[in-house]
Amino acid sequence: MADVAESSPESDFSARKIKIAFACLVGLMIAGGGFAQGAISLAMQPLQQGFGWSRGEIGFALTLMTWASALAMPFLGQRMDRMGSRRVLLVASGLIGLVTLSLAAATNSILQFWATFTVLGVLNASQVGYTKIVSGLFTRHRGKAFALFTAESTVVAAVLPQLMKVFLQGWGWTGLFVWLAAIKLMLALPVMIAWLKDPEPAAGARPDPALLEGETLGQALRTRAFWLMTLANAGGGLVIYGLIPHLVGMMRGAGLSLSAAVNAMSLMAVFNIVGQLSSGFVVDRVQTPKVAGAYLCLFLVGVFLISRASASTGPVPLYAGVVLMGLGGGSQMPMRNYFFTRYFGLKGFAAILGTFMSISAVLTAPAPWLIGVIYDRTHSYGGAFAMFMAAAAISIATFLVLPRYRYGVAQAAA
Repeated sequence: MADVAESSPESDFSARKIKIAFACLVGLMIAGGGFAQGAISLAMQPLQQGFGWSRGEIGFALTLMTWASALAMPFLGQRMDRMGSRRVLLVASGLIGLVTLSLAAATNSILQFWATFTVLGVLNASQVGYTKIVSGLFTRHRGKAFALFTAESTVVAAVLPQLMKVFLQGWGWTGLFVWLAAIKLMLALPVMIAWLKDPEPAAGARPDPALLEGETLGQALRTRAFWLMTLANAGGGLVIYGLIPHLVGMMRGAGLSLSAAVNAMSLMAVFNIVGQLSSGFVVDRVQTPKVAGAYLCLFLVGVFLISRASASTGPVPLYAGVVLMGLGGGSQMPMRNYFFTRYFGLKGFAAILGTFMSISAVLTAPAPWLIGVIYDRTHSYGGAFAMFMAAAAISIATFLVLPRYRYGVAQAAA
C-alpha cells in the first residue's frame, strides 16, 4: 500500500497547487507591470495638461515598454527553463514596485518618461514564468486551470480601473503611481515570497513525465504552428494594445463621459471572465484550435459596435461592444497558453513562449503610438477602428488553418 501511495500522482487541484497558483495570480496582476495600460489611459489627459506632451508621445511609452519586453523575454525564458522561475520572478517584482514609485517623480522630460517605461518592459518580461509554473502544475485539467487562473486575473482587472480612478481623483497622477507601488511592495510581494514555488512534485508523489517532454526552442521555430500562432496573436494584439490605452480618450472625444468610459473598461474585464471560463472547458473537451476563431468573431463584432458609440447613441453601443469584445478577447490568453503546451510540450516552454511573445510584441508594440499618431493627424479614430477590424479578421482566418496538436492529447482526454 505504501508503494502505491508513493507512486500516486498529485491531484491537479491539491491545496499545495492552489496556493502556488494564487501566488502566481497575485504576482501577475498586482506585482507585475500590467497596470501600465490602464494607468496611462486614465492619466493621459492629466499628463498632457501637466507636461504638454501629445497623445502619440505618451502612447509611445507603452510601445517602448512592449519592445523592451520583447527583447528581454527570450533570454529570461531560457533562464527560467534552466534555473526555475521563482527567483527571477521575486527579483523582478520587487524592482517593478520601485520603478512604479519612481513614476510619481516624473519631470517634463519625455525621454525620462520613455526610459522608465523601457525599464518596466524589461522587468515585466518575467511574466512568462507565471505561465510556465501554472502549465507545470496542471496536466489533466490544464485548460480549466488556465481558464480559472485568467478569470481570477480578470476580477482583479475589473476592480483595478475603478481603484485607479479613486487614486487619480483623490491624489492626482503622482498619487496614482505612489499607491500602485505601495500595493505591489507591501501586499503582493510578501504573498509571493511565502507561497510562490516552482512546479515540482509534492513529497511522495510520482514525478509528472509531462514536465520533461516537449521541443526545444530551435525545433519549435521550424514548425508551421509556431508562425501561424504568431500571426493569429498579432491580429488580436493590435486591437487590444491599440484600443485599451486610448479607450477613455476615444469615448471622451465621441462625447461620452469619463464615468461611461471607465465603466466600459470594467465591464469588458467582467465579461472577459465568461469567455475565459467557457474557453477553458471547451479546449479540454474539443481538441482543435479552431474554436478560437469562433470566439474571435464575437470580438470583431464588439469592435464594430464600439466604433459606433457617440453622444447621440449614448453609451449603449459602447457597453454592448465591450461585452462582446470581452467574451471573445477573454478566451484568447487561456487558449493561447493551452495551445502552446499541446503543440510544443513543457520541456522548453518558457523559452518558446517567451520568444513567441517577443516576436508578437514587436508586431503589436507600435499600436498605442500608431493610434495616437492617427488621432494627432486626423483628429479622428475612424482609421484606427478600420485597422482594428481588419486585424481581427486576419486573426480569425489564421486560427482556422492551424494543424492538429502534438503533445498531451491523451492526457487531456482522460
